[in-house]
Amino acid sequence: MGSWILEEPVHAFDFALWFFERWGDPTSVVALGNGKTAAEGMCDNFTAMVRFPGGRYAVISQTLAAFQYHQVMEVVGSEGAIRGWWSGTLDRTLAPTFALTVKRRGHPEPETIPIERSGEVFELHDQLARTVTAFEARRPLVTGVEARKRVIVCVEAERSLREGREIPLRF
Repeated sequence: MGSWILEEPVHAFDFALWFFERWGDPTSVVALGNGKTAAEGMCDNFTAMVRFPGGRYAVISQTLAAFQYHQVMEVVGSEGAIRGWWSGTLDRTLAPTFALTVKRRGHPEPETIPIERSGEVFELHDQLARTVTAFEARRPLVTGVEARKRVIVCVEAERSLREGREIPLRF
């Protein structure tokens, strides 16, 4: 059996590790989930908290139990906040709805950042183009060290589901 966490939530883990990179590697992960095969890592509802140095943390939630495909990413800090959301009838829809909003410290109103297009279909096209360019230049899109960290966080999130406890992360 494969890893659903390495298929879907891995993208949210990747974003969290990228965003918090300047403060250091994550220190632990704890995950909760339910559904028919939660013990094997396939959850109808999945939530994980990844801790980072300095009291920082990311919460990642995904559900397969509802309807359609919806994603929300919110980051809040001392200089402001950012919120991105995406909705579609399918994950590979050609007509999703989406927005990216930024609330800067000292500004009374949030501003919407224009985005021409968004979604897996468009991102796969861009990813393939970048992959071809990287292969031609004989360089990786991401280092093996960074990719390994993401895999470890996902595997340990699955372990946390099975064991029902927070798992310290070691890279």
